[in-house]
Amino acid sequence: MMHVFLNDRIVPADQAMVSVFDGGFLYGEGVYTTLRLYRGRPADLAAHWDRLVRHAQALELDPGLDLDRLGTVIGDLAQANGLGATDGRLRITLSRGGDAGHPVPLTDPGAVPPTLVITLVPVAPEIERWQQAGISAVVLGPAYARSHFPELKTLNGLTTILAQRQAARLGCQEAILTAPGGRLLEG
Repeated sequence: MMHVFLNDRIVPADQAMVSVFDGGFLYGEGVYTTLRLYRGRPADLAAHWDRLVRHAQALELDPGLDLDRLGTVIGDLAQANGLGATDGRLRITLSRGGDAGHPVPLTDPGAVPPTLVITLVPVAPEIERWQQAGISAVVLGPAYARSHFPELKTLNGLTTILAQRQAARLGCQEAILTAPGGRLLEG
């Protein structure tokens, strides 16, 4: 059974619930980061966490824990999911939170506790093969780049999903996104 970290507790994934009034669900108001665990140890956790905290501050969100506590949570989550000695993909998602009486806190964003979700799943089996043999990729133009706030990794992943679908249609495992002028942005 898979477990997730939700608002300061590790719970079975099938019991994890987020409010339908959460600003991340309703409006994409939130940030995330994804990183790899190698044998249960996160790669460059401090840099990923620092970026997530900076992006959260731009949205006036408080993650509610520090780097040391995060490291403990990741270790506990890896153990709960049986991934302490294997490779995994960790995603940290921080969203606005919300309730029926306060679905869009405009004047006092801190009045609503944010939602913090951390998930950890095994690395997809094809990753090892891809690392050995390589993958095919397609370069997609600016229409697929993050819009409006490209410097923030927000929950609005529509353009990224559309880019991945286009890559899959073309038989590619990856989409490389570019800005006007051809500058590479991300994959």
